Amino acid sequence: MIDSVRTWMTALPVAARRGGVMAGLFGVVMLALALSVAVPAAPVAADDTPPSVTAQAPGAARLNDGIAAWDAGDYDTAVAILKPLADAGDPQAQERMAVLYIRGLGVTPDDAIANHYLRLAADAGNAAAQQSLGTRYLEGFGISKNVTKGILYLEKASANGLLMAQIILGSHYYFSEKNFTKARPHLEQASIAGDSSAQQILGTMFINPHVGGQQLDIGLMWLRVADLNGTTEQQEQYKRVMTSLKKQIPLPKYLALRAQTEIRARRCIESGYQDCGWEAD
Repeated sequence: MIDSVRTWMTALPVAARRGGVMAGLFGVVMLALALSVAVPAAPVAADDTPPSVTAQAPGAARLNDGIAAWDAGDYDTAVAILKPLADAGDPQAQERMAVLYIRGLGVTPDDAIANHYLRLAADAGNAAAQQSLGTRYLEGFGISKNVTKGILYLEKASANGLLMAQIILGSHYYFSEKNFTKARPHLEQASIAGDSSAQQILGTMFINPHVGGQQLDIGLMWLRVADLNGTTEQQEQYKRVMTSLKKQIPLPKYLALRAQTEIRARRCIESGYQDCGWEAD
């Protein structure tokens, strides 16, 4: 579920389960580190000529040097390079320093300092910092729990397209607030992005008659999509749902519904999630 190619993050899973559906999908994301380069503004020259891209290059190069040291596991060098950049206002360096303080890499672990850097980066618009700080507030991990602040930062990260923020928010709204209306858009975005855990929760919500109105056909489709894409847990849930359904409705209706679900699920996946039957809404 967590993309480790362009993002580093550590998570504290919540083990609780509700009705066989994972409720721990909004476990604490301690930090996500994007690789986009944020460069501090260069000083204006004496003749008031606007700084050029070339004038900014040394800051970018230093940031890249810090990232390279990080990647090599040389955290002492990473700290020596990134901390001055972070203190000078570089959001990407601030986010990197936050995770170093969270993990105790090259520095003594310190949540207060980590949260300080996360706030600076998040308030400067760094989406990964918004996601990390929001989740820490939501879970009360390494910071005083504040659900309102947590949702505020996570909503910003979700709007910036971060998959994990979408899953965390959707899970929170569904499991904690029982609010289908708020949960749905976040989980839809993550589902269309191909995340099987979001697809599982979205399907569960649609077949739940107590949350936002039941849409069995759409729910079964998303559960089957999660089954095709996902883990043993998601596969087992789809089997349980279909076994239960078989006992509740006439066999011909069950067989027709199962066949329809199979067609729609495969069409949804094959279309790149562009044709997933939302016309049924």
